[in-house]
Amino acid sequence: MSALDVHRFDFLSDRQVIRRIGSLLAVALMRSGALAPAGAPLSVRPAPAKLLEPSELLADVRDQRIVRYLECAGDARPRELAVALSLSRGVTQRRLLHLRATGVCHVVGMTRGARYSLQRDFTRN
Repeated sequence: MSALDVHRFDFLSDRQVIRRIGSLLAVALMRSGALAPAGAPLSVRPAPAKLLEPSELLADVRDQRIVRYLECAGDARPRELAVALSLSRGVTQRRLLHLRATGVCHVVGMTRGARYSLQRDFTRN
């Protein structure tokens, strides 16, 4: 019998069904804190953390711009990045080297045809 089987409680009487529903509601109310005695400290759950984009995790503004560009445009050559982001070729190369060293992006291809793309597989970390 599956947990999703709609007929798994057909053998229960109406009274048993109501008792089961009541016990499930009681568990939900206890977990929410609605049934806590007056004056009892409420368990405060922190709000869920905001999901961050990869570019928001980087401290350097140039790194953030490069990562945002790679997120939007996909793979890009260093020259394309330098022109699109108005960075010098040297700065672009150094920032890409830094991003590769930290595992944010990786190189696809070799020499002049090399393109940089964001790291999507973090299983090696």
